[in-house]
Amino acid sequence: MRTLPLLTFAAFVGWLLLFPMGGLTIPGVDLRYPLVDFLLPHIIGLLLIGRFVSTRHFPGWSFGATLLTIVLTLTYPFFPGAAAITMPLVGFCSAFLSVRSCSFLKQSDSPLLHAGLGLIIGNLILLAGTLIPASAGPKLLCSGGLLLLPLFSPEKQKPERKPTRNPGLFAYLPFILIYQLVTGIMYGGLMPAFNQVGIAQGGELFFYMAAVGVGIPLFRYNREYLLALGILLAMLSLTCFLGQSRWQITYSMYAMQASAGCLDIFILGFLLSFDNLLEAFGIGNGTICLGLFGGHQLAVWIGPPSSILVMSGCLILTATILALYFSGHRRTATTEPLSPTAPPGLTLAKGFSPAVNMKFFVVLLRARHIKLQQRNCICLNRRLKPT
Repeated sequence: MRTLPLLTFAAFVGWLLLFPMGGLTIPGVDLRYPLVDFLLPHIIGLLLIGRFVSTRHFPGWSFGATLLTIVLTLTYPFFPGAAAITMPLVGFCSAFLSVRSCSFLKQSDSPLLHAGLGLIIGNLILLAGTLIPASAGPKLLCSGGLLLLPLFSPEKQKPERKPTRNPGLFAYLPFILIYQLVTGIMYGGLMPAFNQVGIAQGGELFFYMAAVGVGIPLFRYNREYLLALGILLAMLSLTCFLGQSRWQITYSMYAMQASAGCLDIFILGFLLSFDNLLEAFGIGNGTICLGLFGGHQLAVWIGPPSSILVMSGCLILTATILALYFSGHRRTATTEPLSPTAPPGLTLAKGFSPAVNMKFFVVLLRARHIKLQQRNCICLNRRLKPT
């Protein structure tokens, strides 16, 4: 039971990367669907769950939706021409699967560690699915089989919906939304260019997994250092992408995957710190997908990779930092435990206050400057003092 939440989440991540997010190519099918036909219904489903679905109804509805997702995945290779109908259904139904798998992590002994390991195992599943010399049909059937694990995973308790909403979640959503626009630009602009001319394709997944591995202890030490690292890696990625050579596009992809790894483990740790799991993962995951969709559509609208795309990414990153700074004014730092029975390693999600830390550093620098001025005055007085 201790590893079951980890395996359940890893199975969901592996299925998500292999099938709806475009990891597998189905012959004769236009792969524009993953971020259009799939994501929009998925976003709607997640937001509806986070806002309206009750704890009493969620277990039954999520079981039925997961079962339908499995059936649609297993039958998709036999009806590839029906993608315009199948993918919206998969998108809406898998929203319940997403919340079910993520909330199940809270029941593990170490939710943050298992979340990170689940991301790593899910990417290893994607890597194996792309390297194994087999057609897309059998691989797709295997990806559907992965969902049997979340379907039959027993739950000790239902995901809770507290009667009062936690304002810490909504105060932090603007940063998550704006940053995910950059990730969407990666899917819409950087990834197609990398797939055409990139070097050592598949190696970018190792950078993502390494960033997740580094992000787990860094999140526990200081969550804001992890944020800063993710934003710096995204800036490095956009800088490299400006060059448009094979090596620069490759470096850009590696840096962006590392940035995504840092932010993914940060967001999971943030959402897992809430008691209200339906609201946290419904609205939180919906916000993530909305940013992905918006960034992807922006990249498609701009067209082939160009300096305009890079400039748009830089402007979005600037807005990300501003959202992070101003959201700090609405929160106060705290490290209280969630509850006496809370899993170890998680703290209340109100403690994200970069603005407070930035003010501290400004005060520290000013104090240092005053000290230097005083020291200079003392030295000058000594020199001018008559002997």
